[in-house]
Amino acid sequence: MKLFSKNNTLTPRPLWEFDAGTVLWRIKPDNAGHFLGEARDPEARICTFFCIDEHTGAPLWQGLRFEESWWIGIEDAIDGRIFFHGFGKPDMPQHLGIIACSIDTAEVLWRETELAFLFYHEGHVYAAEQRFDTLHFHQLDAATGARVRDLGDDPAPLNRLRAQLNEEEWFSGYAYPEQFTPGHTEWQQVLDRTQALFDTAAIVGTVDILDRGDVRYVAWHEKLTAGGLAQRFAVLDADGRQLMRDTILDYADAPGMDSFFVKDHQLLYVRNRSVLVAHPVAGRGK
Repeated sequence: MKLFSKNNTLTPRPLWEFDAGTVLWRIKPDNAGHFLGEARDPEARICTFFCIDEHTGAPLWQGLRFEESWWIGIEDAIDGRIFFHGFGKPDMPQHLGIIACSIDTAEVLWRETELAFLFYHEGHVYAAEQRFDTLHFHQLDAATGARVRDLGDDPAPLNRLRAQLNEEEWFSGYAYPEQFTPGHTEWQQVLDRTQALFDTAAIVGTVDILDRGDVRYVAWHEKLTAGGLAQRFAVLDADGRQLMRDTILDYADAPGMDSFFVKDHQLLYVRNRSVLVAHPVAGRGK
């Protein structure tokens, strides 16, 4: 298996980069050639959204902002639409409200203020309505937001449908790391293959590892002598040799989360919490 073909340096030039301009809070692929994302400015408490080409990083649109500038987020992106949620109350986790937009244009297609998004399936949005001490379920037309069917109070049919969706091939092509700590049963195996990468005494938090074929992707946080943390990233072959190395977070006060993943033939990671970086991966591991 060859990685980063025709480039033998440990810090190869990326295939593309996208700078969100502030904290890249979340990335959501639509499995149709786009990455949708949330960019959050914690100090100004402003959240904006973007859509970029999955293969080039070129923005289709960015800077999308709603009347509620902070208590809002992405639910799903599928079949040409992106669905956003609000919150029932600030500082509370319960989602409430649905805004549907076109992925192509960012145009608002419809809004629903009384329901909470559950999931999408075959042209319909399934949503819940809070009624006193129970939930009531509805099926909506995903194109218009119209309520097309009252599904009653029984969650069992929706739970079965959602379980079925989770088992389908929707997430094929994606691979995410597993987190390891010294207490993990496989910690010694982790050290055996990654011992040249870091000093275990300097590690803070988890070591994130993704094995794909005979290639191992590794991310970890280590203490800096000047204070703070740095998050390093490396790619190893089956013999533990480094194929790539990069620093993806400099001088942080706390560890960053969910820093990398692989989709099809691209390795993607977030540098300094704001820049999405893509590298080509030639060949597909298992």
